[in-house]
This record gives sequence, C-alpha cells and structure tokens, in this order.
Amino acid sequence: MSTQQRVRRIRGTSGQNAAATLPEAVFVVKTPIDGTVWVHDGSTAGGFPVGLGAIATPVTVPNGGTSLPTLTAHAVLLGEGTSAVAFATVGTANRVLADNGASADPSFKTITALLDAAFGNAQGDILYRDAAAWMVLAPGTSGYLLQTQGASANPQWAAPAAAAADSVTTGITAAGTNQSGATALTTQQNYVNTGVNGTHGVRIASSLMTVGGHVFVSNEDASNSLLVYPDTGIAINSLGSNNAITVPADTTAQFIVKSSTALRSVP
Repeated sequence: MSTQQRVRRIRGTSGQNAAATLPEAVFVVKTPIDGTVWVHDGSTAGGFPVGLGAIATPVTVPNGGTSLPTLTAHAVLLGEGTSAVAFATVGTANRVLADNGASADPSFKTITALLDAAFGNAQGDILYRDAAAWMVLAPGTSGYLLQTQGASANPQWAAPAAAAADSVTTGITAAGTNQSGATALTTQQNYVNTGVNGTHGVRIASSLMTVGGHVFVSNEDASNSLLVYPDTGIAINSLGSNNAITVPADTTAQFIVKSSTALRSVP
C-alpha cells in the first residue's frame, strides 16, 4: 500500500534551515533561486546540500542550452557541437536552405545558385526532364533548331530542313493567241525559248496558286515579247481576270501568289 505525502511550503531563513531537523526527503530551495538546494534525512540538522551551485546564464550547450543570451528573429538554428548555436544567415526572400556537405553549415541560396551547382553554368544550356531526372541539353551547333521528339522522348538539336528547291522547266514553247490556247506552266521556274513572236503566250496553271508562293517566267527570246496569262478566274495585278501581261524580250518576270485568285508581278 503506497504512502502519500503532502507538499508544503515552509518559509524561513538560511539560519533556520541550518538549525532545523526536517523529515526525510524534504527539499529546501534558496530564494531568490540560484540553484542552492538542501535535502533532509529526518535526523541531520540543516540537511545536506545538493551541489548544483548557482545557475549560470546563458546556459551552455552541454547543459542543455544554446550558450546565447538571445536568438536571431526568424533565423534557422544550426548545431555546432558543444559550441554556441549558430544561425543560417537571414537575407533576401525566396531563397532556399541548401545542404553544403557534412563539414559545413547549410546556407540560404538563390535558385540560380542551386541550378548552377547541380547542372553547371554554361551559357546556352537548356534544362529538360528525362524519364528519371532533370538533365541538361548542352548548346548545339550554331544555326541548329531545338526539336521535340514527341511524348516519352528527349528534345534534341537538329539541323534545319533545307529549303525545297524550285521545280524547273526549260525549253518551253509559247503557243496560242488567247488564254485557253496558251501553253500551261506547271513549275515554279519556266524558261520559254521557242514560239515567242509577240502574240503567242503561256499560262500560269492554277496548281501553282499556293498563297505566298512564286512563279518565274523567263522570256528567252532576244527580239519578241511574250504574253503571260493567269489561269481561268485569276487576275494579274489590276488587269482583271483572265487578261495577259506582256514580258519584254530577254526578260524574266516574277509572280507572287497573293491569293487563290490574285497574282502580283515583280517588277
């Protein structure tokens, strides 16, 4: 059966405690509190001092404290063995606390600094995600283009596709004296060298009417002009639908496709 004892507060002086014989297990604490404590055994006057001594402040790390009288507001505490607690420097907002290895304190760093540490700082690097981790695509050959390879594949640098060469027809013979009788042109570059007499002509086929496209017609005859017609329902400049433009002897004319029904000549 357990014995319960009451805790009582007994006021007195140090001298009174020294002369008193108090019941066993009674503790006497000096006030103001400075760490001096006596424990009584029921027979010895004054009891026995418990050697705590005065409490020194700030409390050291080995005694469970920080060794510091105050802590920096909003700072992150850093353990330094038995030395006083340190702090990660508080600075610019939106930085990240980074591990600097086992022998160094962590510190706040910018995202740029973290990326540089993880991936390097070469100008022109591109960061991308592969199947397992973030990776760097190093700068490619000057003039190359960044090319996606679709889902579940990494991007790469690729040489730009070469511009498609114009389709070319040479040795064309002009014919007819109207739109329907003129020789049809079906390539982007056309060299007319026979049949040119000032009344015969050629016709730009509707198959070449891709907006933004172009057609060259070269009159190879040194003496006679050449008539160039649009296809049915198409107009060259402001000449009206189906009307021809004259290309002088030994001259090349360029035609730009403005729309599906309009051509512009250069010059």
